[in-house]
Amino acid sequence: MRILRDIAGAIAVVGLFAAGIILIAASWWNADDWKYYIKLIGEARPMLAISGIAYIILAILIVVVRFYRSRGNYLTFDREGGRVTIATKVIEDYIAKLMVEFPAVIKMMPKVTASRDSVDVAVDVRIKAGPQIREICEILQQRVRDSMFSGLGITQTRYVEINVRKIVGQAEPDMKSISDKEGL
Repeated sequence: MRILRDIAGAIAVVGLFAAGIILIAASWWNADDWKYYIKLIGEARPMLAISGIAYIILAILIVVVRFYRSRGNYLTFDREGGRVTIATKVIEDYIAKLMVEFPAVIKMMPKVTASRDSVDVAVDVRIKAGPQIREICEILQQRVRDSMFSGLGITQTRYVEINVRKIVGQAEPDMKSISDKEGL
């Protein structure tokens, strides 16, 4: 069904583009050669040119919109029982809910990019200051990958990137080191 829709879309774009060129050309045809057509058209030459330009712009817009929509707003799986489509926004919301498992993470903003054969995840985080930031990021990275597989069934995760965008607050002092310094 998708192939038929793509073919119909391509035919429509080519048809609109061709009609636009023909209308622009018709506005410049010699009246002696095209008396019949000009008689039908009358004084509509400027309107022909405007219509032709509009058709060409419409054809270009269709191509741009189809290209933009196919760039990964949805992740599609073809299974035995049919097709499953998941919006990348839904996957991002699902990943963002993992934040409750990490008390040191203050804010988490995932961005999912889907291509034909894989999924890429970039997670921007704001995290509390502390000595274990690297470990938290590594655990978060693995947890995102695991939840993509176990919760959503997505096995084609190419990479998970954790970007620490901001470290908030001072590192809380370790009570053991304070007691050692004070001789307690």
